[in-house]
Amino acid sequence: MALTYTNQIELNRPIAAVAAVFSDKEQIGDWQRGFISLTEKTGAPGQNGSTASLVYNNRGREMTMVETITDNGLPHHFHGEYAMPGIHNRQRNFFEDLGQDRTLWRSETTFHFERFPMKLMGALMPGMFRKTSQRFMDDFKDWVENKVSARTKHA
Repeated sequence: MALTYTNQIELNRPIAAVAAVFSDKEQIGDWQRGFISLTEKTGAPGQNGSTASLVYNNRGREMTMVETITDNGLPHHFHGEYAMPGIHNRQRNFFEDLGQDRTLWRSETTFHFERFPMKLMGALMPGMFRKTSQRFMDDFKDWVENKVSARTKHA
């Protein structure tokens, strides 16, 4: 079963500044709730084909996923795949310069569920996945525009 959706948000920052924050691994926790750590695994960090292990606290449970960068074309796009047992997530992120120091971020997400419980959750609660993606984007906006960190905002 696959679940596909698109989210977008307008950011009041120039595309170069947006790309700089988006690509800075040190700032991930400031806009991704529950982020614990990132460990580079293979390849040159940030380059196509490189992999990293990402660890999150998800409602008191530790969750680890492997990121594979499939196309890093920042500042205009960044595509990656994220895998954990039973779930495979493809993210295609596009950044458009709107002029006047504004950037549009559009994210296309596809989840593939391999195990029955996750297939059921994807079928019964698809809005939960879209809402979580939008929350990351909203937190990114708060961070890139106002330096309001998800680390303290949601502690």
